[in-house]
Amino acid sequence: MVDETIKIALKEKHGKLNFNSLLDFMEASGIEFKDRKLRGPMGIATYFCIYLDLHKIDAYNDKMLFFVILHEIAHYKRIARVGKEHIIKMLSLEDFEEFCTHVITEEIIADRYGCYVFYLLNKNIFPREATQRLDEKYRQVQYKHTAKHLFGQIQNNEENYKRVLESFLV
Repeated sequence: MVDETIKIALKEKHGKLNFNSLLDFMEASGIEFKDRKLRGPMGIATYFCIYLDLHKIDAYNDKMLFFVILHEIAHYKRIARVGKEHIIKMLSLEDFEEFCTHVITEEIIADRYGCYVFYLLNKNIFPREATQRLDEKYRQVQYKHTAKHLFGQIQNNEENYKRVLESFLV
């Protein structure tokens, strides 16, 4: 299920990108997409839905909007594949370096998936420079400062997981 505001926004896009195929892809996924204002990120994938801050994403450009949606779909699919218990466990790691390695790896996978499906749907390459580029060491160091805010919050508890996610919703 895709929120009506997201459907309308994507249907209004005209140009070089195939937003109709993106919307079809989203609807065929069976994932629930919710348009919500978020503190910080442009999108958040959970095991129960994907939150997108359309206003924030749309402030960039159509390519970024398209990519962020695909990036979050990748996170959702990874969570669905490994299970919420595994994700909660990994987000509860007590060693900060191990925790960061997990989070950064998941971000790299989501960026690669986003680029790959972007190409499949548009026959156009998404610019690598527009991704997080977390395969670069100096970017990983910068990202660790962001990851600090999530570290130690979940503590193998589903309610903590939900509380942390809700803290991003405005």
